[in-house]
Amino acid sequence: MKETLDNLSRIKTAAEFVRDGMSLSVGEVIFYCGDAQTLGIGGWSRSPALEIITQQSALKELLEIINLYNDILEICPRLLDLAEKKQVMFSLGFDYGMGTIRICSMKNGIVTWDVNLKS
Repeated sequence: MKETLDNLSRIKTAAEFVRDGMSLSVGEVIFYCGDAQTLGIGGWSRSPALEIITQQSALKELLEIINLYNDILEICPRLLDLAEKKQVMFSLGFDYGMGTIRICSMKNGIVTWDVNLKS
């Protein structure tokens, strides 16, 4: 949470960027415009290898992204205004060094798996 408070000005900037259709990372999450109706909130797995990520560990990390987003909403009303106008999609990715593979996402409480993981 301290890091979130330290990044308050960057969070406000992220809200403006997303309004303009751009993305901006703030700490451990990235805010992006998924489409005209979607606000994207993404984060990256801390796992060193995609092969060792399970559905359970991925869901735990996805919930951490959601909790961080909720913490951010409490301190940044500008982002709350934007979020009320759009559907929010949370996503978890794996950074393999040359890009990111989306593992899963959640929109309207429904989880979509982009990678087949062990149960």
